[in-house]
Amino acid sequence: MNIKNLDFFVNKAVELFENGKSFTEVENVLKDLGADVVELETAIKAVKKKNHQIKSKAGVKKLGIALLFLLSGFVITVFNFHSNQSFTTIMYSFTSVGLILLFWGLYEIIG
Repeated sequence: MNIKNLDFFVNKAVELFENGKSFTEVENVLKDLGADVVELETAIKAVKKKNHQIKSKAGVKKLGIALLFLLSGFVITVFNFHSNQSFTTIMYSFTSVGLILLFWGLYEIIG
């Protein structure tokens, strides 16, 4: 195992993954290029780490949007409570959308 080869295989694996290849396709390409077991394992770990970073970033964005929905639904409900207007539609719709986005974001972060 050579450090230059290891860097080459890791960079190649990340590049293939960013181009839309699946984990098994990346693994097969690296095997065809002559990667040994250690190089292959390290490259796949790097690809999985990159995938987790992408999903975590998207999950955090969803959590932020969910927070906005939940907070705005709460504020609108509080202001409409004393104004003799129906607030159930806003309360339930904003809360439902906020909770869906919240759990979707958590799912993507946890992975």
